[in-house]
Amino acid sequence: MKRETDHQISDPRHPALIRFGGYRSKWLQDFNRCPRVLQHLSNITGDVELIPKTLQSNYSHTNIGYAKYDYC
Repeated sequence: MKRETDHQISDPRHPALIRFGGYRSKWLQDFNRCPRVLQHLSNITGDVELIPKTLQSNYSHTNIGYAKYDYC
């Protein structure tokens, strides 16, 4: 994720967000398609079997929040 912060963008609702990492990173592609990861997450959900998402632009997208300090 640290490497991907070079590509972060922002808008009024999100101070920092990272998208499209699935197009830049082979590791993110492999992680999001890994059968062992899918099986593990499916086991956590209980009776729902998860399938890999085909839209790479949303692979491991991340919203970054920053703490706001108000010292008033």
